[in-house]
Amino acid sequence: MGSLFDSLSIANTGLDAAMTGLNVTGNNIANINTPGYARRTVVFGELPPTDGTSAGRGVDLIDIEANRSELIEGRLGHEQAGLARDGAVLDGLKEIESAIGPPGSSIDADLNALFSAFSQLASDPTSASARDSVVRQGQILAQGFDGLSRRLTSQQRSTDT
Repeated sequence: MGSLFDSLSIANTGLDAAMTGLNVTGNNIANINTPGYARRTVVFGELPPTDGTSAGRGVDLIDIEANRSELIEGRLGHEQAGLARDGAVLDGLKEIESAIGPPGSSIDADLNALFSAFSQLASDPTSASARDSVVRQGQILAQGFDGLSRRLTSQQRSTDT
């Protein structure tokens, strides 16, 4: 049988352990809506007796564990890597979309202007101004394709990096 001091010591370890458990529970409640927070659990263990005749010396705090699933953590890591890759692809596609431009104001507008110039030339094949217009529209279209090619090549290098 232990002394009064031993009994008070056992009670003290129990109160300390309970206070730690209440603090962890309070943190769990306070962070219930916090994204990414993992609920924590307190692991208690006994303090072994000093001799074979006593029941023990109270309780000991062994660990505070975060309750996480290894499977879910692995999936999250995999999906976050995929999210980063998809974000990079999206940025590249946005750049390509801006290089091509909205309908009616980029290469398709230059193509329409060239076809229109050919149409005018077809209606009057002897017209020097219609021929010059076809040549000028062809040069504009070639410059448009060259600029688009440079922007796409630059974007490809950026994406590869």
